[in-house]
Amino acid sequence: TARVPLAALLRRGSSKVGAASTCKEYLTCDIVETRLSSIDSSRSSDADALAPPLLKGRLKLVLARLTATTARGAAAGQRADYGNPSERRVASSRAAAGNNKVRLRAIAASSAVACSGSSTAAEEAALYQKQLRRQRHREWLRTHGAALGHDTSARAIAAAFGGSGRQAGNVSGSPPTKETGRSLELTADREATLAKARLQMAMRGLRAAELARAAGREERLRSLLAAAACSVRAIYPSYGSVEFVELPFRNPYTSEHCFTVEWEDPLFQLSIVTDINEWRALKARAGLSTPAEERLVLQGSRLWLMPQELVYIPLKFQAWQHGLVRPEASNAAAPATPRPLRDAAALPISRRTVHVSVRNVQRESVATLELQVRPQPYVLDQSFRFHQPERDFLKTTIRVQPSRWHASARLEPSSQPQLVGELEPAPETGTWPPPPPLPVAGLAPQSMWVRCSDPDVVCGVHQRPDAAAPLEVSLKYRCGASPAVGCFLVLVYADPYLHDLREIWEVTVHSLRRIDMHALVGQTSNATLLLPSHPKASHGLVQAFTSSPAELRVSPDVPFALSAGATAQELRLALRPTEPGRKQYVVHVVESRSHSLLASYLVAAVNRQPAVTKSFSLAVPAALGTNRKVSLANPYSYDMAFSLHTDAPQLLSFRMTTLPIPAGETRYIGLKFAPHAEGSPSAATLRVYVNNADDKNEECMEIEVLYTSTGAGDGEGGAPPV
Repeated sequence: TARVPLAALLRRGSSKVGAASTCKEYLTCDIVETRLSSIDSSRSSDADALAPPLLKGRLKLVLARLTATTARGAAAGQRADYGNPSERRVASSRAAAGNNKVRLRAIAASSAVACSGSSTAAEEAALYQKQLRRQRHREWLRTHGAALGHDTSARAIAAAFGGSGRQAGNVSGSPPTKETGRSLELTADREATLAKARLQMAMRGLRAAELARAAGREERLRSLLAAAACSVRAIYPSYGSVEFVELPFRNPYTSEHCFTVEWEDPLFQLSIVTDINEWRALKARAGLSTPAEERLVLQGSRLWLMPQELVYIPLKFQAWQHGLVRPEASNAAAPATPRPLRDAAALPISRRTVHVSVRNVQRESVATLELQVRPQPYVLDQSFRFHQPERDFLKTTIRVQPSRWHASARLEPSSQPQLVGELEPAPETGTWPPPPPLPVAGLAPQSMWVRCSDPDVVCGVHQRPDAAAPLEVSLKYRCGASPAVGCFLVLVYADPYLHDLREIWEVTVHSLRRIDMHALVGQTSNATLLLPSHPKASHGLVQAFTSSPAELRVSPDVPFALSAGATAQELRLALRPTEPGRKQYVVHVVESRSHSLLASYLVAAVNRQPAVTKSFSLAVPAALGTNRKVSLANPYSYDMAFSLHTDAPQLLSFRMTTLPIPAGETRYIGLKFAPHAEGSPSAATLRVYVNNADDKNEECMEIEVLYTSTGAGDGEGGAPPV
């Protein structure tokens, strides 16, 4: 026989989470012999006679609780109320147990809680000690059974054990009483006492460890169940790009149910696609063949599904943060403190994990998607830089070019034969002419859509008058005070949903102080610039530079000292434009030692053509060129030295750039017309500017040249053109 503690099966009505595929082994009993002992020697139908054991072996007993309903007993030490029907049933069961020799043991609340799981090692050790004591009793009965005779009833055994206090000295070999045996055991076997104490300490430690495990077992099991129902996806977004994820979800219930899709995203980068056309466009772009259902998502994030219905929840991730993504900061988490959207847009995309949960009406998680965001740096395709007067509006248009030269393109050797006298290129500089521009795939679609990183910038696409006209992107930006620098990004898309990103442009706008100038083409116009003192230039030299040195010169053009005590330093500007119209020039003042920028100015010039005093026309062989003479008279009463300039130095040159003429006399200007580079008949209009010693225009000659493919020009002594 063996006792089985049922406390491991009693949960006291509490819930339990466990794996249904495994059943824990609560108890394993080792039966050494099957001979009946004094405990089992009660009168029963199956124990009339004693018989030697036929088989010896091990009995493995596994118990499991099949129902969760348990009757809660009365508290320990509470008096029984026999007037209550339940107490009468308990009393009757105890009476029946007394008649049938069934041993009952009351289980305390603490022991029930401790045994709420499977049997611990401490309980098995205690049970093993009880079995050893029973085995010793069986050995004693087997040895002294002849003294008792065939009367092995409970009375005989009780008499042998009960009256042994007075008969201990008379009967030899009789078993000691309970008190005498305990005292003999304590005095005879000290090691057993110490071992028992150590065993009790170990049992207490095991019981405490089991309580600690039982406290967190349910939470761990629930986390394992949640991890089994979780899907993991990794996306690699960059600025402006779109990432599309479909979450397959099936209604696990046998009835219609309403589910809610929830996630936490303070920057609203993750969203559910509700437009059926946008959903189909994303599927076509990703190459997915899953079905798309119209009006699948209701009220933004709710799903109404039939029993066991399978749907695909469309999720779109698109980030508008244009901060620089650095590899060393890839593991940095998102900032805990919330920031305004304008400031958050300048931060890089954070590396994080977004948890998307599908919950039922009881707010229980049915399915979970773990979306791992791994940001990538974006690529700049073009850069534009503008200089604008401070506190002014920049209104410009950028034309989209379908083909472009790439800096990474390799210059292949030219297969065309070179002309006689043509300069051969150096080996390190490549061949000439360069290869044709490479077409940019998909850069010139039928229509475009743009988006700007700065909400204060107005950008759009101009409508084309016809299909052959190029696409143009317009920008409108308000500049700040000098020396502010504004920088923003323009994203070019090929679809209205902003999915197909084609290019990213970087636009930089410098706000500078404006200086207005009016000048004539071919002559020098002067202006004055006041440069205030700067604390960085108090111990060094500064120098001024211009964006177009051939047209705008600054004096002094060498490094000079800018004292800190002076109020301002005067700089002289000399402008000689080569083309009419409005043009802007930039003047930078740089510290010579550290090369740091101290100040910048914007020279806005309005250039006009001077009045034409003489006009000529002639034919020039395109392949050979020709030489001509033009008369020039000195109308003054004193000698003059005239300087000669032209607006096309690559086509026209002079024998002498300075021509001295005595008072009232006439001289000839020698003109050299270079061969036309194209070698085909064409026409050109050239202008010759005659300036005095102050570089002011005296005369302006206009020459219309017709380049012909046949015939030869006159020599040096040819007649002047008429």
